[in-house]
Amino acid sequence: MINYKKEICYIVNPNSGQKNSINLLDKFNKIYSKTDELSYEIFITNRVNDIKDINIKNYKYLIFVGGDGTISTFLQYVKDIEFITIGTIPSGSGNALSYSLLFDKLKTTKKINDDLIYLNLYNAIINNTTKKIDTLKVSFLDSKKEITSFLFVACGIFSNIDLDTEWLRFLGSFRFILGAIYELIKYMIFGNNIYAELEYVDQNNNLIRIENSFAFFMANNLSHTSSSSMTSPLSKPDDGYIYLAYLTEPTTTLNLLYILLGLDSGLFITNLKYIKTKWFKFSPINGKYDIDGEKYDIEPIEVNIKPKSLKVLV
Repeated sequence: MINYKKEICYIVNPNSGQKNSINLLDKFNKIYSKTDELSYEIFITNRVNDIKDINIKNYKYLIFVGGDGTISTFLQYVKDIEFITIGTIPSGSGNALSYSLLFDKLKTTKKINDDLIYLNLYNAIINNTTKKIDTLKVSFLDSKKEITSFLFVACGIFSNIDLDTEWLRFLGSFRFILGAIYELIKYMIFGNNIYAELEYVDQNNNLIRIENSFAFFMANNLSHTSSSSMTSPLSKPDDGYIYLAYLTEPTTTLNLLYILLGLDSGLFITNLKYIKTKWFKFSPINGKYDIDGEKYDIEPIEVNIKPKSLKVLV
């Protein structure tokens, strides 16, 4: 048996979302955590480099009180993610991991709220209820950098909506609506395409190659990118597949509107190409990458699925 220093390390990002992470952790501990049941330490991170100072071997569980970006930042410092178990008290504006896991568990998002998230997390801790989920290995082919993704890789209109509204995080998920309106207007007036080459292997093991202007491109590992965005309705946390959603020119502003309006329910997949694969290569010449809510510069990337490589409390 491993002797941990403490059972839980709460990793708190006080600047996440609406900047209420500390209050949410206090609420969780007052309602659910009793000192005779759970031993824990709190690690407050104000800078990206703070996270690498955590000795993960001291804790049974790492509970993130922040957004998906807080988790993503941490995972880039961990060489062997299969040896950690994570959970989340979401306080970001997206919180995709929490909603994707509960959507898969409950088969609905209609009743998901803070109280349900807290209760589910507490029960998972007490009962050691875990699940191994897939991650993505994203290899940047020019810079030779590799990162771990657990949610999505986007380039184009979706990445613009997400990244360009970061300064509106205090508005919560409403910022995405404002961003979508702006991007549609921009597309209608100027066009807003990403010129790229896409390669992937389909389910029949055929290599597909497309070189075109992409009005929409996204690769998903989980079902949600926020509480109000179901960007891959067929994704399962541990099915071993990446789901590609893409739309090439020619298309129309009206079709893009239908796609953005359908993101809350997942119905948008009828308006574009939606396929599953285990590998793809994407080589754009403009735009920016949005990977799990974090911005990365454009260069060719190769993405592989890593089945059941991250253990989560659920």
